[in-house]
Amino acid sequence: MILRLVDIVLLVLFGFISVATIEDQKRIELADAHEVIEQQAQDRRMVTLTIDAWGDFFIEGNLNEASLEEVAHYLEMERNLAGTEEIVHVRIRADRAAKMENIKWIANLCDELDIEKSLVVKRITSE
Repeated sequence: MILRLVDIVLLVLFGFISVATIEDQKRIELADAHEVIEQQAQDRRMVTLTIDAWGDFFIEGNLNEASLEEVAHYLEMERNLAGTEEIVHVRIRADRAAKMENIKWIANLCDELDIEKSLVVKRITSE
C-alpha cells in the first residue's frame, strides 16, 4: 500500500513538471570593459613589475629576468628610498597565462612592506 502511494505521488509530481511552463532565462547585461587612462600623481613613485606567461619577473621593463629575491630586495630598497611625502605604488603587470601564485606572492610582499599595489592582466606578447 505504501509503495503504491509513492508511485502515485511521483506520477503527480512528474505530471506537474511536464505541464509547468518554463520561463525564458533573462539575459544578463555585462558591463563594457574600457581602458582607463592612467594618471600618475606628482608625489607618487610608480614601480612596474612584469610577470610573463613562464613565471619570469621583470623590474621596470628591464629585459633581464629577476629572481624572487631580487624583486623583494628591489621593493624594500624602493620603500626605504621613498621620502616621507613620496608614496611608492607597485603596478603588477601580469600575463593572462601567468601563475596566480606568483601574482599573489608579489601582492603579499607589497602588503608586508605597506606598499600600494594595482594589477593589470593582459596578453603580453613581447617585452
